[in-house]
Amino acid sequence: MLHILKSCIKKGVEQIYDCRIIRNSRLPHGVDYGFDIEKRLGRKGIKVVFDVGANIGQSAVNYLHQFPQAEIYSFEPVAATYQKLVAETKQFTRVHPYNLGMGREPGKISINVSPLSFTSSIILHRPEDHSETVELVREFCAHFLGSL
Repeated sequence: MLHILKSCIKKGVEQIYDCRIIRNSRLPHGVDYGFDIEKRLGRKGIKVVFDVGANIGQSAVNYLHQFPQAEIYSFEPVAATYQKLVAETKQFTRVHPYNLGMGREPGKISINVSPLSFTSSIILHRPEDHSETVELVREFCAHFLGSL
């Protein structure tokens, strides 16, 4: 009887809020990166996280909680957004921000910087964007860290 009641409440909430309620153990792959990684590797085994396209650090802060033993290397190529990343993460000693992008080939490239920083893109250009030249690296560990 309790199972039927829970099912009815769940369906009612889903209809009212136009959403879907899923238990963590049944999440499809790709919905929650932390759950996906934990399921395959466990949380304690993660020592390094590369946060590529870090924006202002929202994911880096989440990674600190998801992976309590990891060093977080955050890469943000857009200068103004990088400055916000540094400001947002400066109190966290395990977050290491870099004003770089990751790419297939190292070098300088033009990026379309959007007023909404999380939508800046090398490929897409919108009328409200402005262009900025950024640096891309391909082999970060070899050049910047030696070996972890």
